[in-house]
Amino acid sequence: GAWGRGGTMRSAAKERSEAQAIKDYKVTVEYKHLRANSPGGVYVIPSTLRRWDGVIFVRRGMYSGGVFKFVVELPEAYNDVDAWPAIRFTTRVFSPYVDEATGELDLRAAYPRWDPAKHYVVTALTFVKKIFYMKHGFDGYVSPANPAALELYEEDPPQFLSR
Repeated sequence: GAWGRGGTMRSAAKERSEAQAIKDYKVTVEYKHLRANSPGGVYVIPSTLRRWDGVIFVRRGMYSGGVFKFVVELPEAYNDVDAWPAIRFTTRVFSPYVDEATGELDLRAAYPRWDPAKHYVVTALTFVKKIFYMKHGFDGYVSPANPAALELYEEDPPQFLSR
């Protein structure tokens, strides 16, 4: 019957397993690439295949001297369209791009659509670095993860910098 040896059910499960193995392999390839191509001052090390611990050392700009720790989490579906990595700061970051309560970075602000053919973990880490080195402030950011930070930046920059 259809459910016996080599049956449809077994084949579908095997295909899912093989597809997941390919996704997992792509994650390891990305990490190897990242080791040589990580943005300057940004470092990550895997604690598991899909959870990486990171740190950024900010050398100039309004966050100069800051050291910020974060976690990168890659969902099971990572390497599919619109399967963004999640980046959550474990050190407090007062920024319109970072949710004050959860520490989550708003990657969708930079990448409304995640395309695995052109977006990688290094892409997300480049954005991590960029939020600390904004030359023109936060101009054009319309739906911030932390509206209070954006409002304070616009209305009282010295007070923003003190936070």
